[in-house]
Amino acid sequence: MKLARKSKVEGCTCEPVTMADLEAVVSTAEEMFAILKKKDALGLAAPQVRIFKKFFIMKSYNGEKYQLIINPEIIQESPKMGSFQEGCLTYPGETAVVKRPKQCKVRWMNADGNMRSAKLTGRESQIFLHEFDHLEGITIFTKK
Repeated sequence: MKLARKSKVEGCTCEPVTMADLEAVVSTAEEMFAILKKKDALGLAAPQVRIFKKFFIMKSYNGEKYQLIINPEIIQESPKMGSFQEGCLTYPGETAVVKRPKQCKVRWMNADGNMRSAKLTGRESQIFLHEFDHLEGITIFTKK
């Protein structure tokens, strides 16, 4: 599994994951975990490995090492914004300042096919929103 070039990620369109896709997505996520570990990264979205489905993995601060997030939805974003210096595996060695909500309420499907929801704050919110952007074809350099 290789990382995609920025031209493959910017402006991409991702399809929702179906229950028929679930086993393959979980298997792919295991390979993505290996990339995250090797790169010491915080998150990785499917389009970054040339898979145009709505899922990503992210470092979690609730005790689990990484979480698989499938078909994520943003339910609510805080009006309070923060500016964050972010890096991205799509742009090795580069960073950008990105404005994001400081917290968000989100929903997603987990690896077992169960729906989960959470209110995320701080770094965890930032990571979730960064990876979610990739599923929408948005990167740190194209975010408005």
